[in-house]
Amino acid sequence: MIPKPSALIDVSNQSLNSLGENLSFFPIAGIALIEYQIRTVAEAGIDHVVLWTEDLFSEDNEGNNSALETKAHFNFQLVNVIERLRKEAIHLSLIHGRQELSAAFSDNQSVLLLEGDCLPSVHLVETLVRNTAPTLLTIEDGISSQEFERIDASERWGGIALVEGKIIREAKNIPDDWDLILTIMRQTMQSGCKRITVKAPVNGNDFIFKITKNKNNAFISKGIYQATENKCDKNIFYKKIFSKIIDKNIILLTRKRNISLYLLITTFVFIFLSLLFSLTNMPIFSVLSLILSGLSGYGSHRINEMQLNPGRKKQRKLIYYSRRMGASLALICSSYYISKHVGWGIFPLDIIIILANISAYQDNNYCNKLSLEDSDNHYLYFEYILWIILPFTLLSQYNVSFVLCGLILLAALSIVNYGFSTKKLQQGLEKI
Repeated sequence: MIPKPSALIDVSNQSLNSLGENLSFFPIAGIALIEYQIRTVAEAGIDHVVLWTEDLFSEDNEGNNSALETKAHFNFQLVNVIERLRKEAIHLSLIHGRQELSAAFSDNQSVLLLEGDCLPSVHLVETLVRNTAPTLLTIEDGISSQEFERIDASERWGGIALVEGKIIREAKNIPDDWDLILTIMRQTMQSGCKRITVKAPVNGNDFIFKITKNKNNAFISKGIYQATENKCDKNIFYKKIFSKIIDKNIILLTRKRNISLYLLITTFVFIFLSLLFSLTNMPIFSVLSLILSGLSGYGSHRINEMQLNPGRKKQRKLIYYSRRMGASLALICSSYYISKHVGWGIFPLDIIIILANISAYQDNNYCNKLSLEDSDNHYLYFEYILWIILPFTLLSQYNVSFVLCGLILLAALSIVNYGFSTKKLQQGLEKI
């Protein structure tokens, strides 16, 4: 039985820059580079990550009570990262001796080799893992790839490779003053290997960054933000408005690792305010609060996507359902005050709007699961509903009947939307 692929990431002193700073802790989207690397390979399906920590442990330092501590306190920061990731059920091992490294992998095992100052996208790692070892990721020689290691006249090494376990088992024969990762890469090239070549370090949804002391982390954050964007999302407000706002403020939003949590809390605060405003007969502010909850919720989700945070899909669903439940309650509460002027007939409109959109969502969700083409084309997104009703709530300051007109329009659109979604689902089921 062939063992599952593992990963070997370099966090040794080979990753130090000219100032003595370890690039493994260069800030990437609010988290350390080493943590981002581990999350990336784990996201690609690798369940065992080995960290090469040669020369990081000061065991012979008599003035130091801890074998994990250095003058720069580097190792304590590494331990914090490891503890956090292990709590997320990521299997991590630390190795700081070449004999120990030689025994960590079997001969027939594929090992993903990753330089300490290299940051690839999840898709590139997945592409490598799907291939057979040995395979190198290379970049076409050009202006944007000058920081990468040249391997021939036309290509440079991207800092990541899939190698055979047997070549790492021979690491004990590599001289101590040689760069272990680069030496293994060169040995892999000499023995013959397949190459996967990308045109540029940033290409569509793929990226491969070489981290240096002069690298601008704002540039990297923007590159990751654009690469992780959902190109298939047809929601105009997400694509054209929310995405642009988050993009303009991405540097500020990625300074700290917990910004996504703060935005999540902000989302629930806006939902609560929406309910509060609806109970006090202020429908304008209720709708505006729901719109702002969409912006903060979208920002929280996008930063979670950038940081590869676990549970981000569940959190997105939590935001999705919480906003709609809050909106439904706010609609019913606001209708109580409006019914005093237009009668109790407004409540059936509320029920139609709520049930029709729930049914349309379920149908559209089935279409997405079936991977039907253009399944979202006729979908009435929640943001559309909010912006449609907003002008009617503004006009209600002059005449409350305008809200009734807006609800009638929404009820009609919801029924039409449900009809389109049902028809699309039926057509899809007929093709199966």
